[in-house]
Amino acid sequence: MHNINLRLPAKGLVLVKGISGSGKSTLLKICAGSLFPQEGVVSVNGKENGWSRQWLKANSSYMNQFPFIFDGTLRYNVFLEKEEDTQATYPEFLNKILDKKQDGWQTVLSHNGKQLSGGEKQLITLARMMLHPAPVAILDEPTANLDPDTAGVILQQIIKLAAERLVIVASHEKMFDAVAGTIVNLNWGEQMTDE
Repeated sequence: MHNINLRLPAKGLVLVKGISGSGKSTLLKICAGSLFPQEGVVSVNGKENGWSRQWLKANSSYMNQFPFIFDGTLRYNVFLEKEEDTQATYPEFLNKILDKKQDGWQTVLSHNGKQLSGGEKQLITLARMMLHPAPVAILDEPTANLDPDTAGVILQQIIKLAAERLVIVASHEKMFDAVAGTIVNLNWGEQMTDE
């Protein structure tokens, strides 16, 4: 990547777009603090590189293109705690999954959630991000290969997240263009300027 010059807001939706191989995932990993550039500056609130990288690692949540599902119950995967709390509030869109599972919250998931479709995994990961919010939420192709209904649900939840925190989405889906406050267009690792 080269010639990237961004100033991101404290909250709002930032769309990173470009063809496959243009550097979207790399830029997201830099924003999450998991990848560090050899040259240039990545700064949070004007702080130096090392501090900023540690802050990003500690204060960002990341959904990659292949969401991770823990071995355990559906409930554990959403709430990340072992205690039973039947009164716990959760995002309504999870009912799309719960209604299909005979054991409901006690559905046992294993082998990275082989019992779930790709869209169900993405909904669980999104619910996890909402219930355990970080100041920066990063989503890499969150609607790829999803049916239009599920993609629409995810889009609405991303808009809600962006009202309270910085949300960075990498996608080539047109539906994000209309709702993003900032659009970063990449081509072969370089930031393109709008004509």
